[in-house]
Amino acid sequence: MAFDGLPDRKNNSVAQKDFEGEDIVGVYESIQPEWPDEVRQALADSLNKNESREVRHHFLLDVGCGSGNLTKVLANDFDRVLGIDISESMLKVAEKKVSNPKVKFQLVYDDKLPVESSSTVAVTCGISFHYLNTPVFLAECDRILVEGGVLACFVFGPNILTSLHGTPIANYSAESSRWQHIYREFQINCGMDEVVREIHLTRYEAIFNALTNPTKHWRHIAKRDVKYTIKKMLDYMSSIAGYRNKTFPDPTKDPLNIFREGLIAILREAGLEGSEDTEFVVTFEFSAMIIKKTNKFGIA
Repeated sequence: MAFDGLPDRKNNSVAQKDFEGEDIVGVYESIQPEWPDEVRQALADSLNKNESREVRHHFLLDVGCGSGNLTKVLANDFDRVLGIDISESMLKVAEKKVSNPKVKFQLVYDDKLPVESSSTVAVTCGISFHYLNTPVFLAECDRILVEGGVLACFVFGPNILTSLHGTPIANYSAESSRWQHIYREFQINCGMDEVVREIHLTRYEAIFNALTNPTKHWRHIAKRDVKYTIKKMLDYMSSIAGYRNKTFPDPTKDPLNIFREGLIAILREAGLEGSEDTEFVVTFEFSAMIIKKTNKFGIA
């Protein structure tokens, strides 16, 4: 697989700081939408198309499992599950949340995945793939996956804004979208490089397009409506690593304040108030890029 132009995350200490501490865990738990049951079906469909007997190992590795939200949804479909993450704070929450004897969690700092070669039927990432050292991770997936095994990278993003009564406010995917504009402006103001911005803005489609493996396929999974306030949306944006690991002494140049003004303008134009507790609906779209390991084409 060629990943020309995509970042190689070679220093996990930076990412570790971004996801450590009770405060950031609390923010994530309050703002992240729940993974829909359709992610189970997407993974099951990919595995059920296999004719390889090796898939009967039924071992799932969830990489970057965080607080265990995706792990919990997928766990019942496998005989054994291991969730790994670099954040001890996140894993403490995961262990409390997922009370399933088949599921274990492990703190991992190394790029090497802590499982034996040819032992895993599925590797999953829930909106964590872009934090990984891409070439090393793919080589490790190639090592641990059985023939016919699957790498499934799930992602979601806030795509459509509507009023509580269903009136359209903004569409992230629309041409000349103001919603996408303030999102992009926020990332630029945070100093994100162009490649990382593209990954975020296209919700992994940039990564998918860079993959050369012929077994890859993109799957739109589900949409979910979640009630948000301006404050909750600001919490969502402030959870982005590119913002959290920087300081902005001048409030007028703080990317979050600039984003707030843009969001308030969009909502007021639609006839809504601009207070912190102004409510609206965010439609999250869930997708996946799925790659199968076959006799002819490895993952690395």
